[in-house]
Amino acid sequence: EPMDPVAGHIVGARNAPFNAPDAIDDDVLTTAEPPVVYCGSGITAAALALRLVELGRDDTKLYAGSWSDWCARGLAEPAS
Repeated sequence: EPMDPVAGHIVGARNAPFNAPDAIDDDVLTTAEPPVVYCGSGITAAALALRLVELGRDDTKLYAGSWSDWCARGLAEPAS
């Protein structure tokens, strides 16, 4: 997001391109932990969350504030 002070990602996050939702890693579909999706502001991640639910992960969580919220809370670390 252009409004965020730094580019980066939440530690431990993995990239799943929103324009290729069928490229989701199998372990995301089988892990015991519910998947949590986010993007810059929460809008694009909603499409990925929907796709995960369609694939059977009805425990999927959407971090609505996403990266913008993470930055606002002072939790962002600059991308390396």
